[in-house]
Amino acid sequence: MNLLTISVYVVIVLAFIGIAIGRLPRLAMNRASIALAAALILVLLGGISHDEAFAAIDVETLALLLAMMFIVANLRISGFFGLAGSRLLSMAGNPRSFLALVIVSSGFLSALFLNDTICLMLTPLVIEIVRRKKFDGRPYLIALAVSANAGSCATPIGNPQNMLIASQSGLRFFDFVLLLGPPSLFALGLCYAACLITFHQDFSTHRIARPELDSRSAINNPGPTPEAQDRKLMIKSLVAATVLLVLLATGLRTSVAALSASTVLLVSRRIKPERVFAHVDFELLVFFSGLFVAGQAEREGMRIGFMDYLKLGLPVTLASVAAGSLWLQALGN
Repeated sequence: MNLLTISVYVVIVLAFIGIAIGRLPRLAMNRASIALAAALILVLLGGISHDEAFAAIDVETLALLLAMMFIVANLRISGFFGLAGSRLLSMAGNPRSFLALVIVSSGFLSALFLNDTICLMLTPLVIEIVRRKKFDGRPYLIALAVSANAGSCATPIGNPQNMLIASQSGLRFFDFVLLLGPPSLFALGLCYAACLITFHQDFSTHRIARPELDSRSAINNPGPTPEAQDRKLMIKSLVAATVLLVLLATGLRTSVAALSASTVLLVSRRIKPERVFAHVDFELLVFFSGLFVAGQAEREGMRIGFMDYLKLGLPVTLASVAAGSLWLQALGN
């Protein structure tokens, strides 16, 4: 194993360390920029060829992710998430039922739309309700985050990781749901039980909220919202989401179905495309593109020089991990 090959391994390991941490100390870099920079350096070092790098990028996954961002953006602009969340959470009457509704609404919406969006949309609403009811907000916010992750695992459109898995595996939409739906429901149940056990003092006695702190009053005045409700756009977006589910039920490829539904929403006389594109997380698309290349370079290195890797590469990689960790810690201090 030559010095150039060792350098490739070191770049891959340090890139994954930076991605895991989320930043590099004293450098204004995040996961997306780290992944992109690592991909370029690997190409320049010869860890992966130019053609292999572009071939490694899963365009179908990126297309599916972009299409879902378009659909979610229109629903967000229309005010759907705030309205849907408020209607669901307004049913809560006591701490236990409110916790259950937070978990159910977060898990269900995350299964159909991107889980990050659901967390962003429901968090201000949950905070406002617990503030007015004078509850401890920790169990509800933890439940919101955990249930969003658990619920999003049920479908191939719930989170970017599932989109990648569905694309690589070739699983059809409802086959994916049949496989991962039950464990996701079980995880939601565990989330509810864990919150009750961990914060047992908050749920041990029935709390009666004052009339002025009732959840319905909080719903009627949840605070400022980023977008006003647009019912026509909301209906159009929900129709597009329904069309997406119908297309998926027919067996159409997930990416094609999502692009078809999202394209309908881009044809509009009232909503300028700039408003929709402003909600697209292009940073996430860049991150996945760079990660595809880095992952392929790592697989190529393992395949081509596996025995050399075991003899020399593994100690070098472990040494680089240790050196990289010490370097990052030193910079952080």
